[in-house]
Amino acid sequence: MVHRLVVVALLSLVACGQITPPATDGPPAVDAAIDGNPATTARVTVIRGGAAAGTITSDPAGIDCGAACVGDFTVGTLVTLTATPAVGAVFAGWGGACSGSLPTCSLVVTAAVAVNADFAVQRHTLTVTTAGNGSGQVTSAPAGIDCPGTCAATVDHGTQLTLTPVAGPGSTFLGWSGACTGTGACVITVDADRQVSAAFGQSQSLVVTRSGTGMGVVTSSPAGINCGTDCAEVYPPGTVVTLMPMAIGDAQFAGWSGACTGTGACTVTINAATAVDARFDLRTYTLMVQRAGTGTGTVTTLAPATGITCGTDCTESYASGTMVTLLAQPAADNVFGGWTGDCTGTTGPCTVTMTAARTVRATFNLAPTVILTLQVYGSGSVRTSPTPVMGPSTCASTDPNTTICSLTFNRGTAVTVAASSSAPYTLVEMLGCAVSGTSCTVTMDASKTVSPFFCASACPI
Repeated sequence: MVHRLVVVALLSLVACGQITPPATDGPPAVDAAIDGNPATTARVTVIRGGAAAGTITSDPAGIDCGAACVGDFTVGTLVTLTATPAVGAVFAGWGGACSGSLPTCSLVVTAAVAVNADFAVQRHTLTVTTAGNGSGQVTSAPAGIDCPGTCAATVDHGTQLTLTPVAGPGSTFLGWSGACTGTGACVITVDADRQVSAAFGQSQSLVVTRSGTGMGVVTSSPAGINCGTDCAEVYPPGTVVTLMPMAIGDAQFAGWSGACTGTGACTVTINAATAVDARFDLRTYTLMVQRAGTGTGTVTTLAPATGITCGTDCTESYASGTMVTLLAQPAADNVFGGWTGDCTGTTGPCTVTMTAARTVRATFNLAPTVILTLQVYGSGSVRTSPTPVMGPSTCASTDPNTTICSLTFNRGTAVTVAASSSAPYTLVEMLGCAVSGTSCTVTMDASKTVSPFFCASACPI
């Protein structure tokens, strides 16, 4: 009886993922009870590697881990693993029983397997340009930028750089545009690809810079500026210059900074070196995700790294041209029925290009079949009626072993679980359904577990 108490306690801890069963620290019968029936379940071990962080989850549920984790699945189960990089990381690829660099991997569990999931630190590029009719130099700390010359540096996500401008002889530093503003040193944390422009001008010069995610040109009256190509001019003192922005393609003019503000035409009087920045941004479009069907599930973005989490956040705005990849994950006992709207297909992620407002619909349906798990403790057997769609109709165990059987039934089936045993063993309890005599009936409206206990005396429940 003491052995059975130890076995059941260890089984509970193993199911919760709190201990790893020892291979040879008990009698063979006890070890068999702890390890379960190797012909029924198999273990998937996932090990995270690489220099960055991320998580790996499984469908069906069982794996949800950071550094290392395991999950036990019924033999024959199709398991889909999904790798989600942490902020500042990218998924680098699978190893072991999975391969490739897509964030999902599917495998049919036939035996114990190991999978490696590697994450790498995300890298971003900081690009510096100089503008105007003056001369000057921009350097960075830590080193990497020394522009003109070396005007781009690729750094790890989250790196902080300080950019310092030094005007050349006869020139004045007029200010930053792009990811920096003002006329002092620029301190920037590189958490995405960034662009910075430093304007240097001669006395009584007008320098125009352009920033933002879109394209556009700025022209002047009187003529001189056509930026585009000619972004700096020297004017006689007191000259009044009007600048006019024009967006190109799928961009829109977002506004002036520097010597001008607002979104209309900009008028400046040139009495000293003057700098104006015109910001053009790509238009943004809304992506709306809808869920349909008889079941439940979630839709999340694989790329970009943040955005849709539907569930809770089903609408996001993206810059024109952004490619958004969506992943549909059905809840337990549900299946993904396919994409409609601006995505089509029944398997895999969906990718849309945001050149207009988009609507994507993901259909989730209740799975037509569900799993009845029988965990038979002690000496006895149980028989199910009707016969399962897949799996044994009888599940038996011999004390002190524990036998685990997985049976597939059509959803909604009323399944009778009938127990039988030989003296001195009797059915003491059937956890998971209400016993009437030596049987119980469970309605399979979801996957369920029934645990019969057959004991000769006191029972460890």
